[in-house]
Amino acid sequence: MDIISQLQEQLNEMAMVAVNTFGTLQRDAPPVRLSNSYPDPLNPNPNPEGPASQPQAPPAPGAPAAAPLPPQPPQARPQPALDLAEQPKAMSHALVLAAKKFDALVAALPLSSEEDQLKRIQELQEKHSQLYKMATCNLQLYICYFHLDVVSL
Repeated sequence: MDIISQLQEQLNEMAMVAVNTFGTLQRDAPPVRLSNSYPDPLNPNPNPEGPASQPQAPPAPGAPAAAPLPPQPPQARPQPALDLAEQPKAMSHALVLAAKKFDALVAALPLSSEEDQLKRIQELQEKHSQLYKMATCNLQLYICYFHLDVVSL
């Protein structure tokens, strides 16, 4: 694989690590209260005067009494694979390693002046022209051979 393709692959790797880092932090970060004017994200009933805190009307006479619901244990939030404090460190480390590899690939690029690059482009264009002429001649020979073969039948 040439150096430019390796650079492109490494840049894609860095982008993937960055996107995964942002997504993981967004998914696993605990809710944060922005200001006191916003409701608390951890309190499901922020309004103490809401319908959940008002007493319910007694059941109608002759109606069966509602069975009390068993107490539900609080549901724990699933623990991420890494500690939340360690996850950003690990992801930052992966991003730094990817950036260092990219820098090493850039350092491996051949250094040349603009004149050298233009000279190399000219050489490649001349080689392309020669190959094009050869391909055209070969195609013409093939067409002539095919034509002679058809005529002789």
